[in-house]
Amino acid sequence: MKHFDNLIAALNAPSVDPGQLQITVTSGGGAVSGVATVGSADGGATFISAPLVNSASKAVLSFSRTEDTTPAVSVKTVVPVLAPSAAASGSSPNFKTAIAFAAPYGFSGTFFATFLEAGGSGASPRQTITVGPSSTKIYADVVKDLFGKSPTAGSVFVEIPSGGKVYATLQPIAGTTASAPARELQLPTTLAESLTSAASSGQRPLFFDGLEQSTDPLHGTRWMLILNEVGGAAGLMNVRLYEPGNRTSAIAEKTVPIAAFQQLQLDTIFSALDLDAADRRKDRTNVEVVVTAIAGNARVAAMAVSIDNATGDTKTYPLAPIVGSGPPSVTRAVAIVPPTPASPARRRSVRP
Repeated sequence: MKHFDNLIAALNAPSVDPGQLQITVTSGGGAVSGVATVGSADGGATFISAPLVNSASKAVLSFSRTEDTTPAVSVKTVVPVLAPSAAASGSSPNFKTAIAFAAPYGFSGTFFATFLEAGGSGASPRQTITVGPSSTKIYADVVKDLFGKSPTAGSVFVEIPSGGKVYATLQPIAGTTASAPARELQLPTTLAESLTSAASSGQRPLFFDGLEQSTDPLHGTRWMLILNEVGGAAGLMNVRLYEPGNRTSAIAEKTVPIAAFQQLQLDTIFSALDLDAADRRKDRTNVEVVVTAIAGNARVAAMAVSIDNATGDTKTYPLAPIVGSGPPSVTRAVAIVPPTPASPARRRSVRP
């Protein structure tokens, strides 16, 4: 691993603002990834490098690009902005979302961004972001720095020029200092495969396996489920939880309505599904969450968020469809009993 405290000085490069760093492997094998920290520990942002061209691993990149979608259709990238966790115990960090707008290589780019509050209303005026050729413009706190609003939950919808990219990270803030690292956000588009809808073309459940529930408020992690409606229509969402030993019978289930462009934050997911009651609360690991749209025309992206109860370290995990899978069923569970082996026949010896 190679570390530069001041990359501009290390490369003897002139001071540029904004600028773009390109890393190219010219010989040898292996892979290289760059991680850049901009600003101070309590007011900066961290960004992870991504390829300039499409690749087979694009599903794990923390940015969105317009060339991955149909050019004739108006496609927007959705950046979720989270509210602080409502859990009173343990470390309860606030969040700020940093966004970087990267222009196409060799060309300037114009981005358009609109912020909608979590309730689906209160849209801010559309902001125009102009970025110079091969340059990147960064907003360490997008709600405050780009839209001039006080911290609040919601969604940022971004229109991206051809070849442009949008990066986003989630930065937990405990008090005045950031005790946990920034985490990249997976950004769906309004036509992404990782959306669930009751419409015929989008009838797919979204899955994530690995949730935990802890009875000790100072240890383990707590989990939130974030639902973002991106299609501008209302609908009904079904949320189910399954324990690792039984993926056919849900331990909890709830149907929630979602309005156009609304963001729902189920915090914690176990509490929202009534698993924090005294007679149901226990330590659980490897719990699977399944989100399915069952009515209406809503198109919804889902994201699981884990928060360490001791340190406040926050991680995000997008829910995704499983190719060839369907929603877990409770009506097709059949016990399979192996056949009992037949007793061997008794043989009688033949006397001479």
